Amino acid sequence: MQPSGPSTRPASSSASGGMWIAVLPFQHPAADPEIENFADGLVQDITAALSQFSYLSVIARDSTERLKDRPHDVRAAREQLGARYVIQGGIRKSGSLIRVNVQLIDTRTGTNLWAETYNRDLKSSDIFTIQDEITDRVAATLADNFGVLVRSMVASLEDKPDDQLSASEFVFRFFGYWAKLTPEEHAKIRTTLERAVETIPRNADIWGCLSLVYYHEFAFGFNELPNSLDRTLMAAQRAVELNRASQLAYEALTWAQFFRRDVGALPATVERAISLNPRNSHMLAVAGLVLVHTRNFDRGATVTRRAMELNPHHAGWFHFPLIWDHYSRGEYDQALEQAKRVNMPGFFWPPLVIASVCGELGRKAEAASAVNELLAIDPEFAVHARRYIEPWHYASGLMDQLLEGLRKAGLEIPESTRSS
Repeated sequence: MQPSGPSTRPASSSASGGMWIAVLPFQHPAADPEIENFADGLVQDITAALSQFSYLSVIARDSTERLKDRPHDVRAAREQLGARYVIQGGIRKSGSLIRVNVQLIDTRTGTNLWAETYNRDLKSSDIFTIQDEITDRVAATLADNFGVLVRSMVASLEDKPDDQLSASEFVFRFFGYWAKLTPEEHAKIRTTLERAVETIPRNADIWGCLSLVYYHEFAFGFNELPNSLDRTLMAAQRAVELNRASQLAYEALTWAQFFRRDVGALPATVERAISLNPRNSHMLAVAGLVLVHTRNFDRGATVTRRAMELNPHHAGWFHFPLIWDHYSRGEYDQALEQAKRVNMPGFFWPPLVIASVCGELGRKAEAASAVNELLAIDPEFAVHARRYIEPWHYASGLMDQLLEGLRKAGLEIPESTRSS
């Protein structure tokens, strides 16, 4: 089983990969019991929230408390706590207004990786609500797959050999692949993770990552080998068996069930995945995407908007559930606006959506440009269009609508093409 709360193990532990995180006591005005309680509660909540991300190693609050009332020195945090990263903050108050400043610092380099200021009015909200709001934003912005903290960890491992990686570091390597999402990187990470489950066979998160890599064979056509969906399900089930509290395991099971068209099992799996860490904006967006693809447009859009609210610096693909929600309602202008925010060069879905929507809107120049982009990706895109769309939209009811929009954009798609 993987830890479910802050750890007190020494930072030299190989399991941590040497990338421990400490949330230091927040500085605040002296002799203000209300603000002192607010500061202590906020530190406790952020520590607990980060600990819900199973791939992070978070130093327990009992250990960081000994630095309270001392001037913040990131070198001291590194030397005394063994923390590679520290989150520190300060709170100021003027009447009923409070200002909370939060920073993420790499203690090895002294670099300030991220900072945010939150202004709140105690007259319009209670202390606990404000603590929850700030905790949500900090955890989601720093800790999900594309979070500031995770990106720094991924970058720090680029030159580290696979045979020296800890369990958590294998997960970070997977996140590095996910950010690039190319066939070349897919081939590398598949080999890496297949070796990892041989040497660390009882880690649920690694099995979950391997399952996700296997579904990319089927969904994106990356380096496809026989029985990709069988391997996807096998690895996901193994992950869940090892740790039923692993959100990565349930994310993998969600995709396995979706692509195997086990639509009846999906709702329970999706809700379980969300419940394991509702501050993980990545998982919320995955849930939103799967829900809209299975025709649960309202719920999917709501979950996705919550993901975006949690993490304003989210990945571009978060817009897809909203694209499909608008598209299903014939709200083509809104769908187009969302599609233009995706920013995934070389990926076929953004130009496909733009071509189809502009075809419906009669915007011939934009439609032609998007079609040219599709043909640059695959010169026979018209022949293969159903193969690209159908695995994702078999249950959404949007496939024929998308194909018709592509025809209006200028792609000569045969009415009954089944070619691969």
